[in-house]
Amino acid sequence: MAFMDKLGDLAKNIGEKTSDAFETTKYSAKIALEKNAVKDELEQIGKFYYDLYAQGGEVAPEILELCQKAKEHFDMIAQYEEEKERIKADNAPAPKQCPICGINLAPDAKFCPACGEKLD
Repeated sequence: MAFMDKLGDLAKNIGEKTSDAFETTKYSAKIALEKNAVKDELEQIGKFYYDLYAQGGEVAPEILELCQKAKEHFDMIAQYEEEKERIKADNAPAPKQCPICGINLAPDAKFCPACGEKLD
């Protein structure tokens, strides 16, 4: 009978530990959700102050420096995007034109849809 009591106690301890592990996991998930919510709220605060700065509003000196740095990054992004578009445009194939009527053609056109000229 003592063996069965020990076995019952062991099962009870395992059940309690499993329950504890489940509870801590549940709270870890809740903590992660709250941290994400805080991150989102802080991001919105930062965006508010940057927008205020960008519209010429007055911001605290500590924030002013951060806003200026952010603007420098935005300016660099704009320059990089312009350069990327320039490279794309430079490397884009020239439009195919009909040698007879001069209209732009699809790259795989075999005949001109306007004048019927057979294309090479």
